[in-house]
Amino acid sequence: MKTLRYLCLLLCAASLCVMADDEKQDAATPAPAAPDHGSTVVEIAATMERGYVRSVSNLGAGAVAMGLVVGPFSRNVINLYISKEEGASNWVKVHEQRMKWGENNFKFNAPKSARLKLFLRVGGTRSGGTDLGILQLTDSDTHFYKVAMTAEGCNITGKQGEAVASTPAAPAAGNAKTEAAEKDDAADKLKKLKALRDSGALTEEEYQEKRKKLVEQL
Repeated sequence: MKTLRYLCLLLCAASLCVMADDEKQDAATPAPAAPDHGSTVVEIAATMERGYVRSVSNLGAGAVAMGLVVGPFSRNVINLYISKEEGASNWVKVHEQRMKWGENNFKFNAPKSARLKLFLRVGGTRSGGTDLGILQLTDSDTHFYKVAMTAEGCNITGKQGEAVASTPAAPAAGNAKTEAAEKDDAADKLKKLKALRDSGALTEEEYQEKRKKLVEQL
């Protein structure tokens, strides 16, 4: 019992150290340099909820003990990676932002007319990540985007509220089958049902009643 209590204290102390270090890193994030004629200032207002992070990450087996002791979200390191496209399937990081729960506001410089990809990576007691969407910049000197990450998914809108990108939240593991799989399953059950009737295991009335229910699934 004493050993378990000592272990819990160590884990909590480690968690507090990591959180303090994160705050120092956030405070030390430099402001973007003034853009030159070939670059633009990109401003992003991002809202991040726990429900979204839960849908794109998993609590790993090695982190279960830590999650139970200090909470499944208390030691997460969540970064937003922003990369520009350079050739086919080649992306180069132009900005990295440490994320916090709720509202996040930040600016960075990027080449004008570039295509930017937003990627969210989760580490710590949970792990995982997902592409949030693609931003197509213009030759304007400034760009503004709003990124909303909720339990329903991620929505990216422009300065005037126009839709830029939208991705639904990933379904939880073990969710219902796809529509096509459900139809195949119903068709297979119909064959088995007919075989039961032909063998005499079901009466014609029972067969018709069960068949009607299965046909409704097709």
